[in-house]
This record gives sequence, structure tokens and C-alpha cells, in this order.
Amino acid sequence: MNSVEDSLICAIHDRPGVVGSRLGTVTSIDPVPMVDFPGNEHGPMSARLVASLTVDTISKAYAGRLPVLLVFENDDPSLPVIVDVVVANPLPAPSPERATISVQAKVARIVDVAADVVFVEPSWDERCRIEARTAIVLRNYEDPVIVLPCADGTSVIVGQLYPSIPAGQGHASDEIILKGTRVRIEADLELVLKSGGCVVHLDSRGKAVTTADQIVSRARGNNKVQGGSVQLN
Repeated sequence: MNSVEDSLICAIHDRPGVVGSRLGTVTSIDPVPMVDFPGNEHGPMSARLVASLTVDTISKAYAGRLPVLLVFENDDPSLPVIVDVVVANPLPAPSPERATISVQAKVARIVDVAADVVFVEPSWDERCRIEARTAIVLRNYEDPVIVLPCADGTSVIVGQLYPSIPAGQGHASDEIILKGTRVRIEADLELVLKSGGCVVHLDSRGKAVTTADQIVSRARGNNKVQGGSVQLN
């Protein structure tokens, strides 16, 4: 082995590794990005970029002398990779007007018929009442409502929370139609169907009771009555 090869091998072994990341600077972008960093004894060297960085971003970092975050392949200082650009100036703080506006829906309760509501932050507090419009028909004024703050500072009621499904709680003239290929109604303990003096009561014990002033049963075909025993008074 000659002296030139010995020198190259010694130079490779003597070159210290770089563990972790470093802040560096872009010294040139033509024809490829060149970077330098503190402790680099070999001068600026070419660097690769991660896919999320664009040529425009690197050009702005070079023109603005912005620091870049470097990592090194296999801890080799001759193989730098630019992974990001460090922005020195913080993002501008939101104005006080915009800082108080939230786009997150909140649970509130109605405190009067004018639809003034109070947010649950951290608990019911009528000192924080605000005026809100409503986008739904309110079933009552007791159950909590869902309020959506808008960007213009107003608030809109977009929903209401019920302890149970409010089907049939409308006006007497309302008509509710359930229609489908199959309609199934289930109850764990009991199911009661009522209209005036007519009541059909089904319970989980397997007992069905129909109560009415008159009961009419009609069939175009056979009308079969079957049971373990049949009683006719």
C-alpha cells in the first residue's frame, strides 16, 4: 500500500462522526444546494433535500440567510441532508377580537324564551349568557342545546339534547310516518301503543294485552284463534 492510500485511509478514520442534527447555512444553490455548519473543517459541501422541501423554499432560505436543520447519513459529516428551514420570527399572535372567537360547538342551556344561552365552561354560569339564533325548532326550553359560535361573533343553536327520542312530542296536528321495507320497534321491558282509549301493551314476559271499547278482527282468508286454551266469556 502506497503513502497516498495510507493518507486517504487515515483521513477517513480521523474524520469525526456527527451524531444527531445540526443547524447550518445554505452557502450556494447553483447548481446544487451547498451547506456549511459549525465544526465543519472541510468547507461547504453538497446536500440532499427531503421531499417536502421545494426549490423555492431553499432559495428563500439562501436569500434570507435562514438557518437550516441538517442530519447526516450514517453520522457521516460529508453526507448532509436538509430536513427543514428554521424560521426566526414567530408567527403573529391573533388579534384580541379573533382570539375570543371559537369555531368549536359547545353545550349550553336556554335561560329565557329569547334564546339567550349560557356555555358550559366550566359549569352552568348565568353570568356568561349570550344571545343566539336558532336553526332548529326547539322542542322545549329545558333540555340542553348545541351552540355553534360563528366567525362574525354571533352564535347559532344547531341542535338539542333529549333524554329520549322526542318522536310524537309535536303538536296535535302533526303527522309522523314511519315507512320502510322493514320497520322494527323493540323494547327491552315493555312496549305500549296507545290512541285514545285503545291500548296495546306488550311486555318482556311474553304477555300481550289489548284494551279497547270495541275490537274488530277481519280477514279475507282464514281467521285462526289458537292457544293452549281459549276462553270466551
